Amino acid sequence: MPDADGWDVTSVFSNNLADTTIIGATYEIRQGVSAGNPGTLIASGMTVTPTVTPTGRAGFGFTEFMVAIEGLSVHLDSGDYHLNVTPTGNLTGRSFDSSTSGANCVATPCGNNQNAFFDSNFFGAFFADTADFDQPYDFSMGVNGTVTGGGGGEITLTAFNRANPRRVNLSWTPADGGSIDIIRDGVVIRTVEDDGRAQDHLGAGGRVVHVYQVCETDTGDCSNEVEVRVPGSGQ
Repeated sequence: MPDADGWDVTSVFSNNLADTTIIGATYEIRQGVSAGNPGTLIASGMTVTPTVTPTGRAGFGFTEFMVAIEGLSVHLDSGDYHLNVTPTGNLTGRSFDSSTSGANCVATPCGNNQNAFFDSNFFGAFFADTADFDQPYDFSMGVNGTVTGGGGGEITLTAFNRANPRRVNLSWTPADGGSIDIIRDGVVIRTVEDDGRAQDHLGAGGRVVHVYQVCETDTGDCSNEVEVRVPGSGQ
């Protein structure tokens, strides 16, 4: 959590390759975790009504699902934390956490920096470095929330496509230097200088509606979302 005032977490999630029916989920947020040391448990909980959404990805014969625990109210002070979200199945099939290269991460360090730990009775691991199991990857998990005392809406974004219907012009304030992620439909499409202006050239295509947002890479602060209706080529 890079923000000085901390974050107010409203949901946690993990991406999982699964062929079981997911009927619940648990989560833990810890501080001070190291190899063989579970650290301090900061927050934990469970639900029997997780939000389970196919991601559109698959691997090793399994479909990937995002499993989210929503409706949380957890304040985390600025600092480093480890998160675990575990789906609960219906005693059929299996589920495995997806690994990640760090796509859509917030702040730094970003990416697969091998700072994940493996805790599994099945595999006989107790907060072991994933590299010990020849799996030196980070797991695909995350939190959603807002910066305490504001955040999440401090940046104001406008987007329009009047001059060229297939080119979306983005502008935002404040623009305070550093870098900022341009997000279209929930996916980071480009990271640019935080100078208050950017363009998204869509090229030829059919009629579509896109939702844009920008997020600072150093603080994690994000703007409001703006919906832009784009006509098809030649329309």
